[in-house]
Parts: sequence; structure tokens; C-alpha cells
Amino acid sequence: MKAPTRTLLASGLTLSLALLAAFPSTALAAHFPPLSRSSQLQHLPGKFVWADLFTTNPTASVGFYTTVFGWTAETSSEGGRSRTLFLNDGHPVAGLVSRPRSHADSPSRWIGYIAVNNLEASLALALKAGGSLRGPTRVVPDRGQQAILLDPERSVVGLVQSSTGEPEDREPQAGEWNWFQLLQRNPKLGAAFYAEVFGYEVASDDRPGKPDHYLLSSGGQTRAGVGPLPLREDPQSGWLGIVRVSNLDATVAKALAHGGKLLVKPRLTASGSRFALLVDSTDGVVGVIEYASDKSPSPTP
Repeated sequence: MKAPTRTLLASGLTLSLALLAAFPSTALAAHFPPLSRSSQLQHLPGKFVWADLFTTNPTASVGFYTTVFGWTAETSSEGGRSRTLFLNDGHPVAGLVSRPRSHADSPSRWIGYIAVNNLEASLALALKAGGSLRGPTRVVPDRGQQAILLDPERSVVGLVQSSTGEPEDREPQAGEWNWFQLLQRNPKLGAAFYAEVFGYEVASDDRPGKPDHYLLSSGGQTRAGVGPLPLREDPQSGWLGIVRVSNLDATVAKALAHGGKLLVKPRLTASGSRFALLVDSTDGVVGVIEYASDKSPSPTP
């Protein structure tokens, strides 16, 4: 898909991130499978290639996401910590890392990981541009190196230098991550930071009513968006991940029946797709979108 090609958010998206605040000071790297099993090593810097859910209640989180998205879960223990791999139709799609009970009052949080060619070089650029390292760089067996950093507005994002390359660009299927959106107090400066660190090309969203919205692209693909925070008291900057679903109403109904809440009600996007924002049973926030057709929506909303 050439940029920009996906409708990924609805106009109510900027209501979402007030619940995204706490994150552990150190994050243990899970032993998850390679990002790509292709015999051809392919690197796609700037692509979001993974997401981890950090939670103090893995049992509730696993129950929620396996029910709502139809994911399956494989759990193992290492060093006294449980780690879970979520699979969508048998393919790894996300991970779950158990947080210490000392964080029991903190909501769960999804962290997306961006592919980089050189982790140490990217971190050096981030520090120079005003970011900070959240925890030490980790070596993940069979995967490569990864780290988590804070951007200048203290939004949390992961980086991964894969030892096996990245999966090819293709249309996300139901149950897969469809988009990542960053909400910031100063979207222009936020976009500039990510361009500096990850080499994104930045384009303004020229549609009416979106003067402070930007698109981040690499390799001819639109990878993510940056927009302003909602006009409300003490909003929190941060990234939001969105999952494609085949039936939005059914997904919302399952979420509500299993302890979730509706943060943004289902609504139409400019292309006719439908979007909603959910709070899971452990207060983690995730977006969901149902395409208007089998083809990716266009243009972005």
C-alpha cells in the first residue's frame, strides 16, 4: 500500500489517552519468536512490527483479549515472571509481560515497537533530540535487540533491531494491528522528533479541520499518525494501537460483557469504516476498526 492508503482513526480518537499514564521503570524482554521467518532478510525501518501488553493481571488480560479478538495465548515462565504470546489465526501478533504487584494500581499499557536498523544509533539520536531511555537495552533470543524510550513529551515507544528482519508489508487482517497514532501537546515537534530518530518522512494532513495532524512514512508506506491532544484537563501524551476487526458491534459487545468499557462509541470515519475505542478489563486502552470493505480504507481520516 502506498502512502497514504489507510483509514485508521475516527474523529473521537483524541479522547483516548487520559488513561495511559503508568509504565514500569524496567521492562524484561520476553523470549518471543522471530519477527520474520522468511529466508530473505528484509529490513523495514520505521515499521511498527510488534506490541507488548504490560499488566499486573495477566489472567484477566489473557481472558479479555482471547475472548474479544479471538486470539489464542501461549504462556511460559522465566525468572519468576510469566510471559504470554498472543497468536491470531496461529500467527504471533503480540506479547504480554507480567508487571510486579507493586504496580497493581497502574493500568495495563500497550507498547508498540518500531523497527530500526541500528538500535544504538537510534537511541543516540533520541537522546540528542530530547528523549530518554526508559530501561536498559535487552537482547531477546531469536529476535534481536530492543529498548523502550520516552520521547520529549514522555510518550513511551519501543525500538527493535531484528536479527531476522521484519515481516513484509501487507494488508492487515482481522485481529492484526492496523495503525498506531501518537497524540501530543505539540504534534509538529513530536513529528519532527520521530523523523529525526527513525528517519520518517513527515507530511501534513491537508484535509479541512486537521491543521495539526501529520503522517509518518518510510519505505513508501504510511506507518503512523501524529495529532493533537484533546482539549481537556491534564491530558496525557502517548501512542495508541488499533486492531482491525471483522465485526465492530460484536467486538464491542464482547468487550463490554467481559469487563471492558467503551471510551469512544462506534462511529463512521470519512471513508465509511467504523471505529471505536475500548478500555480492557485491566484499564488498558486499545482501538478497533472495521473496514467498510475488504480493501484498506483511503484516505486516512
